[in-house]
Amino acid sequence: MDINNKDKNTLTLGRNGSNYSASIIAKYSGAEALINYTHVDGIFTANPDHVEEAKLIENLDYRQANELAKYGASVLHPKTIQPLETAGIPLQIKNSFFPDHPGTWITKHQKKEKLKSVVVKNNIALITIKSNQFKGKIGIDAIIFDTLAKENI
Repeated sequence: MDINNKDKNTLTLGRNGSNYSASIIAKYSGAEALINYTHVDGIFTANPDHVEEAKLIENLDYRQANELAKYGASVLHPKTIQPLETAGIPLQIKNSFFPDHPGTWITKHQKKEKLKSVVVKNNIALITIKSNQFKGKIGIDAIIFDTLAKENI
């Protein structure tokens, strides 16, 4: 992990350094950006070890990255984003073995595309259902939970 301070000096934590610790150091050292070198090219739409069609996500906003980390994306510690977000510091996830690869940027704003990603945690299912059609309709929650219960979910 490299952290560049205001004077453009690079601070290196080395392998096995915590990206959460790096984000705290970045925040309090006045860093312009945090680059987290890891074993993958960035954050993907799914785990490329399990999903052949997984695609690299070029840009995420802080909220999206935080959700992916919180729900199982092992490339980021779940607490990493908060210090960076409060200081407005972008985070770049890059591959240690292919440092010229662009990786994934995590910033305040995401590009206008919709993010679709799958994170897997064994023996846990997380489902988010959003629809304006459900507003004010009584019994929708019961229908959803009954359906899940029938499937032993």
